[in-house]
Amino acid sequence: MAIRSIILSAYAAVLLCAIGAPALPKSATMSDLNLPQKRSETLGIPNSAAAGPRDLDEGEEDDRNRSDEEQTETVPGEEEEEGNPPLPERAVAPSLRKPKVFAEPVGPPPPPLSAKRGGKRQDENDDEEPENASDEEDGIPPLPERAVAPSLRNPKVFSEPVGPPAPQTWSQEEIAAAQAECQTLLPEADFDFKILSPIRDGSCGAPAPVQLKGFKRDTKVDLHPPATMTCPLASALGRWMSEVVQPRAKALLESDIVQLANISGYACRSRYHDPTQRISYHALAQAVDIGEFVTAKGEHISVLEYWPGGDKRAQFLKDIHDGACKIFGTVLGPEANAAHKTHFHLDIAKRRYSAYCQ
Repeated sequence: MAIRSIILSAYAAVLLCAIGAPALPKSATMSDLNLPQKRSETLGIPNSAAAGPRDLDEGEEDDRNRSDEEQTETVPGEEEEEGNPPLPERAVAPSLRKPKVFAEPVGPPPPPLSAKRGGKRQDENDDEEPENASDEEDGIPPLPERAVAPSLRNPKVFSEPVGPPAPQTWSQEEIAAAQAECQTLLPEADFDFKILSPIRDGSCGAPAPVQLKGFKRDTKVDLHPPATMTCPLASALGRWMSEVVQPRAKALLESDIVQLANISGYACRSRYHDPTQRISYHALAQAVDIGEFVTAKGEHISVLEYWPGGDKRAQFLKDIHDGACKIFGTVLGPEANAAHKTHFHLDIAKRRYSAYCQ
């Protein structure tokens, strides 16, 4: 029984704490809980409260009504209806409360429209539009000048044709070997030429040059004006005339070629007369330029005039151009570049596989 009384007392204490009443004294028993009047006295509750509601006097009734009015004046929000207090207003950043409006574009002041790049002023009467004028009007400074590669700022200009250093004179062995080659390649019965003295001009020249005047094989052909060249080049030119030019002239033009127009033979220069280029084969007397062919009928067939056409004369020029590719090391014509639109460039450059033909 004692244990049961203790458990019931603890349960009653828990219930009283839940309703806010003071705990029972230790001397209280379960018999006290069964008597309402005695329980109120034991718990310290006034008899008036235990007896039930009583009549309110005038002052207490006014205070109660006033508190009810104050509660009804509050406008409940969505959170208040659910029993939650309203959220505070969201803070606004100071920079967004009053945004700053700029009357002019932000940035450094644009340069005056009359100023040009480099600090120079533009004349008021000058009709030329300054550079980057549209950018300056928009308040944008002009772009800086484009940087130039160091190799292009001061291009190297060679005072002499580029190539390995050459001796000031030819040795006797070199001259003797070149002269012996000429006797083999240029029989006097087939070639009209004149033997010249060795030429040495820096990297330019030849040990045994000749002045070729024309050809005597089958049909006499004049080279006008005569060209200075090496014997191997003169021999290749004679072979081209007999194997390619004359057969195609008879087939297409029904006439022989009696004259060739020489544009350039030996000349101590670099390629395209450009000092930054390598030495030309003209500087070695191993190249010749032919610009025109004259037939026995007196017809002049120039490369410049007839190459673009579509008649037999144009076909003759194209055929002898292609045939030259089988004899010479380099053949350049109008289709190579603008520098050769007036002539055929023929040289005896040694190629590893085949000729360079354009």
